[in-house]
Amino acid sequence: MSIADPWERYIVGYDSRMVQQVQVRDRIDGIDLVETVTVRPLRIYEKTDSGLVELHGEAADSAMADFWAADEQNNKINTNGEIEL
Repeated sequence: MSIADPWERYIVGYDSRMVQQVQVRDRIDGIDLVETVTVRPLRIYEKTDSGLVELHGEAADSAMADFWAADEQNNKINTNGEIEL
């Protein structure tokens, strides 16, 4: 495995479920603001010789950190805010 390709070791995808998160915020004028955001949870799989293994908990968090670190290394953002490949 090379660090150059984050897709070489992991597959990261969305779950088919949708989860709605509700948040109440206090505003300066005393009126509460209720926001809802609908998200789809991520599912993380590790590629093994015998197939895909779904990761959970700390293993999933560690895999995501590795995935994003490798992706960040590959996609450098220049001073114009553009991604240099």
